Amino acid sequence: MSLVRVNQSTNKYRLGDAILCNNRARILMKQFPNTIGYDYLNMNLKPTLLDKDILTRIINEHIKKHNYKAPETEFVLHWRFHPSFEMNVDKLKEIVGGKEITVCAAIHSNETKGLEEFNKFINEDNVKLQSSSNADEDFCFMFQAEKLIVTYGQFTN
Repeated sequence: MSLVRVNQSTNKYRLGDAILCNNRARILMKQFPNTIGYDYLNMNLKPTLLDKDILTRIINEHIKKHNYKAPETEFVLHWRFHPSFEMNVDKLKEIVGGKEITVCAAIHSNETKGLEEFNKFINEDNVKLQSSSNADEDFCFMFQAEKLIVTYGQFTN
């Protein structure tokens, strides 16, 4: 069993959807004060357009306010559990080349596709896991990475 955190609540904190998509996630964000998503939607006068400057400023404020840790020198990988995404572990190992890697991951639904492969991967010698019950903490960790490997999702762009 892995130590990846699970968020099974009905009204999930969905940072990417709230910022990048005009959907129900924006309405639900009102239930999550003192978060990056909440602060961003309250500060951005045109939330239908991504304002990277505002988002960056808010992320940096949260990093300082909460003293969120940063990666040291390792690669950081965002492992996304999603029904239409499958991780190519062999390609990942080729990219990393045996160097240290920290994997950021959390399960936000009943989706467990790739969980067995994930558990096997994070138990390798050079792999650490960053999975907190606070999505902003994990997001800020990835934001500070000098060597970030993104997989699936709209923040990839």
